Amino acid sequence: MEINQNRINRISKRLDEKYLYWFIKNYVTYGEESLKKLKGKKILYLPNHLSHFDYILLPFILNKNKLPHPAIIAGKNLEVWPTNKLFSRETGAVFVDRKKIEIGNLAQKKEELRNIKRNITELVYNEHDLLVFLDGTRKNPEKVMDSPKERYPREYLFQILNQNKNFDEYVGINLAINYKPHTIEKPFLELARFFKKKFFPAYFGIDILAFLTQPIRKKPTAYVNFGEPYPLNEFIEKRNSKGLVEFVKKDTKRLFREIN
Repeated sequence: MEINQNRINRISKRLDEKYLYWFIKNYVTYGEESLKKLKGKKILYLPNHLSHFDYILLPFILNKNKLPHPAIIAGKNLEVWPTNKLFSRETGAVFVDRKKIEIGNLAQKKEELRNIKRNITELVYNEHDLLVFLDGTRKNPEKVMDSPKERYPREYLFQILNQNKNFDEYVGINLAINYKPHTIEKPFLELARFFKKKFFPAYFGIDILAFLTQPIRKKPTAYVNFGEPYPLNEFIEKRNSKGLVEFVKKDTKRLFREIN
């Protein structure tokens, strides 16, 4: 994986000049001084997940703070037009077919797990930062971090250890994101969930419709709360991904309550 930082910078500039405010009224950050402590470190970002707009806003804020664009674990459904204009390997997307893992046959599940391992091995080797939405899929605000996924942090910690990286260079940072009065997708979400089980293309199409119609609807304000960075060395040495996820779960819920 080679992330094209110049392309990221151009996208961020266009968002700042025009497109960001098509979709949200404004964004408010708390704890942004924590980002200054990340300079020169290898970073694991661990936010909750409420909206597809999370993928756009969080990297935008990192770019504004002159931090390298991270690799981002993303659903494979984003690797299609028109979302592939923003999400590609060149812009750091690590696509995961969750459907194969969750309901696929044994061969499909093994294939996708090998794909995850290969991608995380590569991004650790190239020393890219990583952003993982531990919630997995988008959650309702009352269910934030109720069932965080350990799969990606486990492989990430293992690869740092396996590749003999300098553990002291690696830090984690937990962050919470919320939208008020609601996310961009909220008015369409129940309909989308109905079609997710019945006819997946319609599910994705409804999400696109939500974003296309947002400029003519009332826009939400986004709130992002950054926690304090913390060293990952003990989690890496002990391969304690379970302990890391439990810590992130509690801390991110606290950060979320502060902006809810």
